[in-house]
Amino acid sequence: MWNKHSGSPTSTVTEKSSPLDFLAFVILLAVATGSWVAIAVLRLAEPGPQDRTLTIHGIYDETGHLLTALMVAAGVRAMRLPIPIWSVLVGGVILDVGHVMIHLDFSEPIDGSSRNGTHSILIVTVIAIVGFVDQRRANLWLGITIGALSHLWRDMGTGLVPLAWPFSDEIWGTSFTRYMVGLAALTVAMIGSGALLAIHERANHDAGAIVPAPDTNTDQPG
Repeated sequence: MWNKHSGSPTSTVTEKSSPLDFLAFVILLAVATGSWVAIAVLRLAEPGPQDRTLTIHGIYDETGHLLTALMVAAGVRAMRLPIPIWSVLVGGVILDVGHVMIHLDFSEPIDGSSRNGTHSILIVTVIAIVGFVDQRRANLWLGITIGALSHLWRDMGTGLVPLAWPFSDEIWGTSFTRYMVGLAALTVAMIGSGALLAIHERANHDAGAIVPAPDTNTDQPG
């Protein structure tokens, strides 16, 4: 029963509740915001097609992909998914092996696009399936899959992508503005969801830490 007779508090706390680390979410949001701004700056700073070499374009493009993947990785970290950040970053650039294949004449780009079939939903699906087979490292493959999806989204915002290859040679794209807005919305939603989940868990933790105080006023036999 609750201790109603003593002057001490009516309940005791068995352990100190773990504080919600707001600083962690602030840092993640700052990383995502800085990456978003850097992507916009890269877009403005990149030389035009006539003034850049393939190497210069590659540096700008891969940096943009890494920044895009970093924003998504910040959201993944906020939601505390068991996915290493580096795996998302690897996924953010892995599809560009297709450009290497084209450069070495191992493959040809799809008509109307500078990209080949590596930039398709099929390849991303294959990466995800590997995670189901290699269950010991499924979290790594999931991170690579998430990064690869971010790669496709960026490429759709900066060019045209054969998403339905090999079933169709149709190419897909969107505007750079939509890419930026969609990326920001996704990242904010993930970080916000992670923060709400942490608040909910802390509330449950604090509620569970409160236990009834022992009753020191039980009647003694005669």
